[in-house]
Amino acid sequence: MGFEVGVLFSSAPETLRALKMADGLAAELGARISLIYVQVVPYPLPLEHSPVDSQILSQRLRDLADQAGAPVEIQIFFGRDVLDTLHASLGPDTVLIAGCEHPGWFSSEQKLIKRLLKQGHPVILAEQPKVLKHPLMGKLRAFRSLPA
Repeated sequence: MGFEVGVLFSSAPETLRALKMADGLAAELGARISLIYVQVVPYPLPLEHSPVDSQILSQRLRDLADQAGAPVEIQIFFGRDVLDTLHASLGPDTVLIAGCEHPGWFSSEQKLIKRLLKQGHPVILAEQPKVLKHPLMGKLRAFRSLPA
């Protein structure tokens, strides 16, 4: 099957950044790129009856992959638990790239990344560039200079 660079879907901007990073990495390594999405199906429903229409989901993921401008295979997995589903679905030659929207290790995506690393899956973070200047900084300085 060959070497694979898997991009975990998080949010559209983060996933797009990760897809662009994956494109460069896959080109260097001669690997294929997969956009991986895990849809959790709650226990009352059978796995075949996802609460989300898989064709609509597939089209949205395809649209996002097309924005990256790289050949991307869409992989949608249905399961009860994201980590268990990924662990059972990922091949041994898959390197994962994940986007991180928030700094720190508090979001559910970041907890998932830590758990994947703990299970031995290689994960590369496509981090957001650091913001050097925030639009509110000028207003904050002006507020501090007001007379008391």
